[in-house]
Amino acid sequence: MGVLHHNHDTEFRVVDGILLYDILLNETDPLTVDFELDIGWAHKAGHDARQLFNDKPDPFPCCT
Repeated sequence: MGVLHHNHDTEFRVVDGILLYDILLNETDPLTVDFELDIGWAHKAGHDARQLFNDKPDPFPCCT
């Protein structure tokens, strides 16, 4: 069984110069954790969801 993480805008905060969403993407096990990229929340946080998806398409089996 795996986990699918659905983001909100809070994951796109920067703490100590690091984007929290990058920590999630880089520090979770890709064999057990996938990500559902919520385009609306990413946009609300000021990010280009297309760029996020193009940078790392593998962890996103679905988008909303």
